[in-house]
Amino acid sequence: MTLGEKLQSLRQEMGLSQEQLAEQLEVSRQAVGKWESGQSRPDMDKLVALAALFEVSTDYLLREDGETTPPPPRRRWVPAALGAALVVVLGALVWLVIQTALAEDRAALLEAQTQLSETQQERDALAEDRAELLETEARLGQELDETREALAEEQEGEPRTFSQLEAYYYQFAQTYRLDYVPTFDEGDAPTESPAYLNYAFILNLDNWGERKGTMSKEYVGEMALTYFGVPEIAHLPMWKCWDFDGETYTAMPQGFNPLPVYLLQSYETYQKDGVAYHEVVLDRCLNYAEGEIDPAALGLDTLQKLLTMYDREDFTPIYRERFVYRMGRMAMDPVPIFVAHEREYLDPVIPSAE
Repeated sequence: MTLGEKLQSLRQEMGLSQEQLAEQLEVSRQAVGKWESGQSRPDMDKLVALAALFEVSTDYLLREDGETTPPPPRRRWVPAALGAALVVVLGALVWLVIQTALAEDRAALLEAQTQLSETQQERDALAEDRAELLETEARLGQELDETREALAEEQEGEPRTFSQLEAYYYQFAQTYRLDYVPTFDEGDAPTESPAYLNYAFILNLDNWGERKGTMSKEYVGEMALTYFGVPEIAHLPMWKCWDFDGETYTAMPQGFNPLPVYLLQSYETYQKDGVAYHEVVLDRCLNYAEGEIDPAALGLDTLQKLLTMYDREDFTPIYRERFVYRMGRMAMDPVPIFVAHEREYLDPVIPSAE
């Protein structure tokens, strides 16, 4: 008999199909078929594996001298007592493996439940943050509507005082943290996350709670879309400011500015493609004697309170900034969508001592 005929005969005696034999040898069914048909011969390592499987010698398989009967397989007789002991040991091992697997499954399930609980807590906290942000935006939206009504009255001949607009934009600058709005030309808003990270963080600074110092990439993307109209951004770390692991931004040790003091220089509104745009020029100021004051710590949440504590001449402009924005919606509430921001450094004018 040929090698192929012996392989076929031995396989059939063991009740194996070509696919089953191929699976045990980790070869394809086509390879087994070619061996049995004589189109190819197995490698030596496969030949040794075949001899072990069929319990014959490799010499029997390779010798084609007419021998058709394989030598009797070597049998190992195990005493009944030893066999019973092996069954008990194997049963104990199987039980131990099953118990170990169940313990690992329970631990994995407990960890998954813990993570789910933490995720739900984060979602609840984010929902509360959004609710507070929406409340603030609603208030500002109402003030903006009042400003628009006043401007409409001015166009009809009833004057709108500059001081009212100045008071409005003093609060507007602090609520929407104009000091952290990135600079960019109209139609060329940044498309990478580092431009928005500090703005997204500072805008909701008081509402982070235990999560202060971390932001999800979904939240940063939402802020870029809501306040800058950018639908997609590339998420990247920010050197010396924010680390990024692919899902979460983590703040590196750094300080953040107190609420800014902006004083209005000019304001105008115009229509473009049926949309109202607002162009505002503001001076960001420092207190000459005290430097950068903290309006929040001093309770100076309105321009009237600021000018009650200080004289206007006490403030020196350091930047002149031009903002262009249109109004959008966030959960049906009006929010500014910034379309341009320019910043010019001014040589501070130092008041002369008297």
